[in-house]
Amino acid sequence: MSYVIDMADFKKFMAVWLSIIVLGTILTAGTIRLLSDNSEQTEQNNVATQHGNHFSVRWMGFAPTDFNSSYPEYCVCINGLKANPLKMQIAFQIKNQEDRGYYFFIGTQGTPPESWVILSYQIGYIDVDNTKRFIYENASRELPSSIPSGRLTETITLVVKAYYDDQYSSLYSEDDVYVTFNFIDRLSSAWTTQYKDDFDDGVDTHGWSACYDGGVESSSGYSASVSASDDYYRSFQYSLKLSAGAYGYTYAQYVWSGTYWYWQYTYYAGWIWAGYTKTFVTPSASEVYLLFSIRSSNWDTFKQRGIMINGTTYFKSDVDPQPNAWYQFAIPLRSNCTNIVSIWASYLSKSGSGWAWTYSYLDNVYVIAK
Repeated sequence: MSYVIDMADFKKFMAVWLSIIVLGTILTAGTIRLLSDNSEQTEQNNVATQHGNHFSVRWMGFAPTDFNSSYPEYCVCINGLKANPLKMQIAFQIKNQEDRGYYFFIGTQGTPPESWVILSYQIGYIDVDNTKRFIYENASRELPSSIPSGRLTETITLVVKAYYDDQYSSLYSEDDVYVTFNFIDRLSSAWTTQYKDDFDDGVDTHGWSACYDGGVESSSGYSASVSASDDYYRSFQYSLKLSAGAYGYTYAQYVWSGTYWYWQYTYYAGWIWAGYTKTFVTPSASEVYLLFSIRSSNWDTFKQRGIMINGTTYFKSDVDPQPNAWYQFAIPLRSNCTNIVSIWASYLSKSGSGWAWTYSYLDNVYVIAK
């Protein structure tokens, strides 16, 4: 997703193109583990060892072809997060199309809301016709202990400034960026739980199935399926495991070189994009959210396709998620309609003989409404 300042309103920046690259939901860099990877732990121990945090952002359009000027809006489910304070990391992109280079700076504009700490960051020099992407990670907030109303919305105001000099003393231009956060307390009595999928009977997939497509060369192939598994989980002791496989094929031919015979090998590849899919029928409500936790050994398809609703991608990654770490998401759904949700989780390519497999795990899925 992308936020781009309208040049007509941002007269001082002229040809400097500034965008918040909120291409999706991974807004925290590094390994954001919500759960220890030891599947032998009890549920009580699992809760005790959770750490890190993760957020989701409302779709505003993807950079660079179909961005719009809407300000970014994030969704944060506070339940099950150990990190306190929450560290907000937002991806920015600045493209300088002026006739000279500038030194850029980002920080708070005015006094932040209560419980927030926002520190400044010197982005550095960006020359003419150059583009710089960076992660602004100097905004943090205390983790709310509870939200009786179910949702707490807060907006922080950031300011981006361009300076002539490396001392950041001679100002050329500036403009404000408004970033909104919706903190959601799933345990609040204000919410009604429409769906709960925890897979803890070890059998039921709760209507989830594998979505996948791929490509083949010669006799190669691909396949995907879902099943309850106790390999890894967010709540004791099962999650929904996605198994995505690709099959490679090797053709061997005995060839005469003109002086001797030798084996010539040709390798054919199969590859697959795979994920989870389920249809949710939402009630007539003012707000509906899909909450879930997911872990994957390979996020390449997620970074490319993200999370689709009714065939349209609404969430993609702007900061690469780490393999084999749990992430928690909060996704707004449309109310009073059918939402076909596809969570693209894995990619795999296999060249040469045999099958290769990659795995993802989905757990603690909720749809809440009020």
